[in-house]
Amino acid sequence: MPFNNPFIKLFGTSLFFLMISVPVMATVSVVTTTSDLADIARSIGKSHVKVTSLTDGRQDPHEIEARPSMVTKVRHADLMVVIGMELDGWSASILRTANNPQILPGQEGYVDASHGIKKIASRVNAAAPGVGDVHQSGNPHYWLDPNNGIIIGDEIRDALVAKDPDHREDYDRNFNEFAATIRAAIPQWKQRLASSGPVPILSFHSSWDYFLNAF
Repeated sequence: MPFNNPFIKLFGTSLFFLMISVPVMATVSVVTTTSDLADIARSIGKSHVKVTSLTDGRQDPHEIEARPSMVTKVRHADLMVVIGMELDGWSASILRTANNPQILPGQEGYVDASHGIKKIASRVNAAAPGVGDVHQSGNPHYWLDPNNGIIIGDEIRDALVAKDPDHREDYDRNFNEFAATIRAAIPQWKQRLASSGPVPILSFHSSWDYFLNAF
C-alpha cells in the first residue's frame, strides 16, 4: 500500500509540524468613512490590518448616498472609524442595517477620530437661510491640519491595541514613525508656503479653516 511508504509518512509528519509551527497572522478589518482616515489606519496597522474606505477622495463627504455594498463591508468589520462631528452622519443608517454590534457608537469597535481634536466653531449662523452645510458640533474638517493627523493616528492606534493586543508593539512603533514623519514635514511645508508670500484665499464652505490656522 502506498500509505505505508516511509517517505510518504516522513513527508506527512514534516508537513504537519510545518503547519503547526507557522503562526496564524490575525488581520483586523478596518472600515473608514473617508480615504484620509483609511490612509492613516494603514500607516498605523500596516500588515496587521485590512482597510476599506466607504468613499474616495473625489467625493464630497457631505453628500454620500448609503449603498448596500457599504452595508456588506461594515457587517464584517472589526473597527469602524468615522470623522464624526456630523460630517459623515450618513454612516449611521449603514451601521444600523449592518447588524454588527461591536462597531456601534459607544462600543470598543467604533472610533470617532474627532475625539481628541481641538475643534473650531462654525463661522456662520446655522439658523440663517441658505448657509449650506453647518455642523452644530463645530467645523468637522479637522484632518486638513496635519497636526491633527497625529491625533487621529493616536485614536486609531489605541483602538487597534484594544482589538489586537498581541501586536501592541507593532502598532506603537508604527504610530511613532507616522507621528515623527509628520512632525518633521510640517516645518518644511511652512517654509515652502512662506516663500510664496501672502496669498489671498477664497474658500467655498469653511473647509480650509484648520489648514489656514495651521499654516
